Amino acid sequence: FLLGFGLSEIPKSIWRNADWTTRQKVLSHKIAQMAVKLDDAHQELSNAIVVAQATSKQMSKRDPLRPYMDVIDDMLAQMFREDPSFKPQGGRLGENDMDYDTDEKSMATLRRHLRNAREEYYRYKSEYMTYVREALELEDTIKNYERR
Repeated sequence: FLLGFGLSEIPKSIWRNADWTTRQKVLSHKIAQMAVKLDDAHQELSNAIVVAQATSKQMSKRDPLRPYMDVIDDMLAQMFREDPSFKPQGGRLGENDMDYDTDEKSMATLRRHLRNAREEYYRYKSEYMTYVREALELEDTIKNYERR
């Protein structure tokens, strides 16, 4: 009667995590998945940065949409100041990437795309680092246990 779903689930998770080799395999699998997601997010952010920079270069100083582009440029500058280790790599311009210079709505879409790509990249980076730290701690624990 007392071993309902909620009460038995906690001991099951503790039981599963108690086996170090299984936990290590699960963590290495999660790290591999996060590495792929992180790489995709990095590529997406790099593409968004390249599109924003190309749009900024293409827009003249007297363009009525230039104040909106200045906001996006400031956002890019702040991103690079906050994380100087980030280097956009392999950013490519696609066929439909330069359709941002027609109206205010497209400038908002460009800014939203850049912001979402940045948030996704840093979210995946954080999850990846969490799994890596957990795996390193587990590896350290296993080595210490073996050495007694």
